Parts: sequence; structure tokens; C-alpha cells
Amino acid sequence: MTVPKFKTTKKNATLGYNESSKRWLPLTVNASGSLIVDASGVTDATTETTYNVTLTVADTEYSQALPANTLGYTFQNRNYNKLRWSYVTGKVAGSTSPYNEIKPGASISEGDIDLTGKTLYLASSTAGDVVEIITWT
Repeated sequence: MTVPKFKTTKKNATLGYNESSKRWLPLTVNASGSLIVDASGVTDATTETTYNVTLTVADTEYSQALPANTLGYTFQNRNYNKLRWSYVTGKVAGSTSPYNEIKPGASISEGDIDLTGKTLYLASSTAGDVVEIITWT
């Protein structure tokens, strides 16, 4: 028996995992209580782009614009040092909230969301760190 998988997005939408397509899809419940999967307008990411961003100077903000129609990404610090990141400029170099941290050896991934127009802002306390970013459009 397959156990259904569900999750809630940051915008409180409910998603169900479709095993055949390997995708999270929006769910609704109709008046009779049946789950309805809305796959209209869903497209799969087909193009991978890799970026290597060198953080030459410690505690300095560097940026990488995500390509148009980005549906997901993953990134990590190749050098296994702590990394600060944000979608907001001016936050990571001086550790000014809001920003996020990636612990040494960890990575961050986002998927099944529209990241068009987003930029990642990055900084490290260690000069020469290289951030590997993989995007899917």
C-alpha cells in the first residue's frame, strides 16, 4: 500500500506528491470531500544551469541573479565553511537580519516555486569560498 504524501507551502497551499510524475501538485477538496489534483499549467524543469560564485573577500556581499523561469535551485559552499545568504541586498556582509545561514557541509534547496526575478546574496567570513549553485528552469 502506498502512503499518500502531503505538505503545506509557505503560502498555506496544500500539495500532494504524485508518484508517477515525481512532482508535488496543488490539491483541493470538492463538496463531496474528494481530493482534486490540479495539474493544469504545471511544467517540468528541463534545463540545468550551474554557477560557481567565488567570494573573494571575506564579509563582502556577492550576488547571483537566478535565470528567468527558475523553478528550483540548490546551493552549497564548496569549501565547507559557514555561509550567509538572503534574497535581500545589504544583509549578508554585516550579518544584518533578515539573512539565513548554511552550516558547514550543508546545502539549501528550493523547488516547485517560481523564483523568477530573485537574486541570491551571499557572504562568508572566509575569503576565497566558492558557492556552487545549480538552477532548474
